Amino acid sequence: MFVQLPAEETECGQRIGTTTPDVGDLYQEFEDGSIGTGVAIGDYDGDGRPDLFVVSKTESCRLFRNLGGFKFEDVTEKAGVGDQGAQAGIWKHGVTLST
Repeated sequence: MFVQLPAEETECGQRIGTTTPDVGDLYQEFEDGSIGTGVAIGDYDGDGRPDLFVVSKTESCRLFRNLGGFKFEDVTEKAGVGDQGAQAGIWKHGVTLST
């Protein structure tokens, strides 16, 4: 039913976080890597195609505009939703999207 497509083909690559021993005392709590990440799907630009907002606990969040045909454009900066400076390194915990 589902087919995994490579990031090079979709242009929608985003590492949503890694857990490494450098997180100190919280390492065991965050060991599974899923806490602090998330993906929201919604039509942010009103074109009828589902766009993606990806949350990362170790990098800036990203907004990907769906161009159709399983192709995406990173519009994070254009949409003004990118994390700047130290904000990009602050762990985020999930995401919701209301359109």
